[in-house]
Amino acid sequence: MAMKCVISLSSLFLLGLIIAYHICEVQLYIHDNGSEDWQIAMTTERVSLITLELFVAAVHPFPVGLPLSWQAMSPMLSETELEIVLALPMFLRLYLLGRALMLHSRLYTDTASRSIGALNKVNIGHHASDAASPSNLSYLL
Repeated sequence: MAMKCVISLSSLFLLGLIIAYHICEVQLYIHDNGSEDWQIAMTTERVSLITLELFVAAVHPFPVGLPLSWQAMSPMLSETELEIVLALPMFLRLYLLGRALMLHSRLYTDTASRSIGALNKVNIGHHASDAASPSNLSYLL
């Protein structure tokens, strides 16, 4: 019971951090493009990806027993099996590890490489860090 409550609280905290991340991302997009309205940055693709990300982060087992409406909807699954079904999608949160590694990578945060990229009008972002990965460096030789 206590572990499930910790999972629920950490899931709520994670949802808050994801929302804060996307707010900062939209603010940076507005600043970079010289826009004044945040609604310009909210494309259909971005809204759908944010919604999907929040849905993936929100899936977790219930901290208390299942509501009666859920028990009626799943007569084939026991409560334990349904908790396992709700717990397995929590592994989808591992995409956040890749995002953290990308945001803290040296190529992405190094001032010199970002300055050279800005002078050459090259966007040093996720795609550029993928292109400079050690597996792709063999093509340069």
